[in-house]
Amino acid sequence: MSYFTSKRRELAGKIVSVGLMVTTFAWLVVPGANAQSNADLIASLLAQIQALQAQLLALQGGSSAGATACSFTRSLTVGARGDDVTCLQEYLMSTGHFTFSGGATGYFGSVTRTAVAAWQAANGVSPAVGYFGPLSQAKYSAMAGSVTTPTTPTTPTTPTTPVAAAGSGLTVALASDTAAAGLFGESFASRPFTKINFTASSDGDITVKSVTVERTGQAQDAVFSGLIVLDETGTRIGTSKTLNSNHQAVLNEPFVVKAGTTRGMTLAGDSDNNQDAYAGQIATLSLIA
Repeated sequence: MSYFTSKRRELAGKIVSVGLMVTTFAWLVVPGANAQSNADLIASLLAQIQALQAQLLALQGGSSAGATACSFTRSLTVGARGDDVTCLQEYLMSTGHFTFSGGATGYFGSVTRTAVAAWQAANGVSPAVGYFGPLSQAKYSAMAGSVTTPTTPTTPTTPTTPVAAAGSGLTVALASDTAAAGLFGESFASRPFTKINFTASSDGDITVKSVTVERTGQAQDAVFSGLIVLDETGTRIGTSKTLNSNHQAVLNEPFVVKAGTTRGMTLAGDSDNNQDAYAGQIATLSLIA
């Protein structure tokens, strides 16, 4: 049972109870006996009924005015405290996703994260991980309607660790200073072949989980004993991989491109100490995925 359903039943019970008091008192009134006191008591009981009815009306539909008046000026995640967290919890109680027996606490803990994730999954917000950021807040505003002007929170807030949002796009292009094609040679390690610029969109970091490299040019696969990715400083990323029957290798050591920046990553190759069988061959490496 949701918080608002329970509250409506409680208020309805109180209205019935007070109403019975009015009815019972009316039957017991003796005409002419202290009429003013009788009238005052009945008026007081009727005022109680009106107040309770007003509270019940505010809870109709499982959502009160307070539950749809949240205004968020920051992203909310585990560790956050404040009036905005309280408002979010009260809203999630109205939707049936926040069922903590203690009610709204103003602290964003694991229970609130689970409730937010359930609400996100139910309303098509992805990823549904319990982080109440810009996407979730936009969805909330669309569902809850207009919000009131934010007020200055009276409860001190605890700084939270920002959660990095994933960017919306990645641009990949051949760098102008890529290495020229040439003979490979013997006993090379990290010999640069092709430099690629990876540029992330400005709205978030991009994680490149893997790159697929294909051997091209006038050479055999055996020219390479392994392929590797080098970062901007020439440092090897992960471990080298050999070519498969399709002349390709998947280098699956992830790297991150920060929002709005470009990283120049180089496809490089290793060779063994005997290249006599491949003399004169010129290999190239191409990024295909």
